[in-house]
Amino acid sequence: MAPIISRQIKEYWSDLSDNNGALKYPKVRFKIKEGKEDQAGKCSDIELPDSVCSPANLLKMRALIVTYKSGEKIRYPIDRAAKIVLCVRSLKTDQNVICIDLDGEEWGIVPPSLAGYTQKTEAYTLPTGVKSEKDTGSFDYTSEIMGKIRYKFAIELEPKAISDKALACLENAGGKDGCTIPIPGFAPRYAVLKANRAKKAGELTDPLIVRKAPIASISKVMPCIKDLGSQGLCIGYKGESIKNLQNLVGDAGTDLVPTG
Repeated sequence: MAPIISRQIKEYWSDLSDNNGALKYPKVRFKIKEGKEDQAGKCSDIELPDSVCSPANLLKMRALIVTYKSGEKIRYPIDRAAKIVLCVRSLKTDQNVICIDLDGEEWGIVPPSLAGYTQKTEAYTLPTGVKSEKDTGSFDYTSEIMGKIRYKFAIELEPKAISDKALACLENAGGKDGCTIPIPGFAPRYAVLKANRAKKAGELTDPLIVRKAPIASISKVMPCIKDLGSQGLCIGYKGESIKNLQNLVGDAGTDLVPTG
């Protein structure tokens, strides 16, 4: 079995941003199976590791997870979202590749210092004995791969302070739409908020409210995290993920869908 070796991304461009554009993290280490580093170099600008202060533990980089005929799975990090399609095309030239999945960037918690939100520790009181209603419909979603599509959403209305901020993460949200696109294995980028909930009778542990908010476009990621994060204890983020991406990206000049 080939050994696992270390390499580093020269500069990783996050989905998160500030006034100067995407947050950029230099020298992000990752591990790769020896013999696969050349392919990794076709997906990102990489080099031998020389940093002891890698930000690798701060976030999980977006990556393509590739399944080979042997059953082996290799994770190739992508330093910029704009390179996803080119990396998929490169991988598709390998006859041993079966599946290519996009696994979006992930932050377990986005620090308040990055997003500029103030945590809310007060507990929300939810109605008892009433099933939580949801606002449902579709919204304009700009995909890294597919361009602009209509996609379905369902957001719980209580607490209203949270749902108002979650709905603001969408664009052109409306009622049922016959043109929403069904894609098995597709998950839009989203934020996840955790907030305190007041205890109900008989509860022994401190309960939490967990709410997921789809985010319409990359430009709305940081504003959404900042505004929604101010309504709870902490907020996380997960970038767009797509199973079997090889079916959505054609050869150069023959894309099955727009690439943005």
